[in-house]
Amino acid sequence: MLEDLLETLKTHMSTYEFQTYIQPLYFDPHASNATCAVFYAPNVWLANYIKTRYGALLEQVLSAKQNTPLKVQICPKETKPKAPPKPLIKAHKNPTLNPAFTFDTLVVGACNHMAVKVASQVAQKSGVYNPVLFFGGVGLGKTHILNAIGNTACDRLQSVLYVTAEQFLNDYVFRLNNHSMDKFQEKYRSCDYLLIDDVQFFGGKEMVQEEFFHTFNTLHAQGKQIVMSSDKPPKHIKGLADRLLSRFEMGMIASIQAPMLDTKIAILTQKCQLNHICIDQEIVEYLASHIHENIRQLEGALLRLNATAALSGEEISLRMAEEILKDTTKERLQEVGLEDILKVVAQTLNLKPADIRNNSRNRQVALARKLIIYLARTLTDTSTNALAQFLGLKDHSGVSKASKTIAQSMTKENHTRLLVEEMQAKINSSKPV
Repeated sequence: MLEDLLETLKTHMSTYEFQTYIQPLYFDPHASNATCAVFYAPNVWLANYIKTRYGALLEQVLSAKQNTPLKVQICPKETKPKAPPKPLIKAHKNPTLNPAFTFDTLVVGACNHMAVKVASQVAQKSGVYNPVLFFGGVGLGKTHILNAIGNTACDRLQSVLYVTAEQFLNDYVFRLNNHSMDKFQEKYRSCDYLLIDDVQFFGGKEMVQEEFFHTFNTLHAQGKQIVMSSDKPPKHIKGLADRLLSRFEMGMIASIQAPMLDTKIAILTQKCQLNHICIDQEIVEYLASHIHENIRQLEGALLRLNATAALSGEEISLRMAEEILKDTTKERLQEVGLEDILKVVAQTLNLKPADIRNNSRNRQVALARKLIIYLARTLTDTSTNALAQFLGLKDHSGVSKASKTIAQSMTKENHTRLLVEEMQAKINSSKPV
């Protein structure tokens, strides 16, 4: 039954939606009956989200398949009888690791799916990829992923050392000045897993690059696992020696992008559960849709909101969330430019920016203009006259109509919503950090 249903649902949604929300569902024939079909989702958030967004569609398709009215029940996987869940905080004690940063507490979405998959494989078996380098903007979860690898490796009784590149440098200088480099080398060259964060910090620092080069070679020759993170691809790290660059690029490189709306909602929902914060779904969605830069800002906004409610003695409200984000929104409106939006829309739709700004009747160009207008109205405080002038429109009368058209399309067509979310993420991740 499930296989047939899934195949039918493929025609009703985008590939991304199908793979993210529908494919993970598990059909339980034992709990189901003639009038109700029971499915299990991987977690509470997905169960609620799928029920809200796709419940009616599931019932419609399944009822048509069975030729009889059927109710669909979507439950979180945790409600199924199973062994006691693993604790989110690991029992082992490694002073260099954050015990709360595990794969269990890591929310996976399209933005980090490949990176997490690589990380999980490396954590379970050293040397699957070696070295590994994760890169992405500030606050996107690189440190969480490195610690998750370390915590899993510790569970396998592996020797793990996690440091930032700055800590590595400070330790190097201290040992050098105290004539104890033998202790430095023993510390960094005797571990099974070396996890080093923010390696872009090595750029332009020749002496520490020299030491890390030899540390890298020693560990790699012994088959020890090396995992690194950076805020940019290795080739874009200024002042990085060629021989170190070649080492960084000899293994697996995985990027981490800014999270899409659904992932941000999942992250906030999880944070609310872990921190026992009671908040309406409407407010969660508001926060997720108005914070585009990174996960750290999401968490910060949620904690400020909770603190404000606690200090004022009021319940968390939408008005309170709007007040909290007022400064953030104002700052963001000043940072995003029309040229940024034009460039991202053109790249995404495989068009030339000049073609979009010409008065062409091409359907793809017309769509690009509408998307630029919607994104500009959402992400900037540009006036309608200035926007019309930027796109070479005869007057500003079509600006509001174009924005409204995209907004309506986003509510009716998931493809449009996902396209806009993708562009928003690209625009915000392309801004200088």
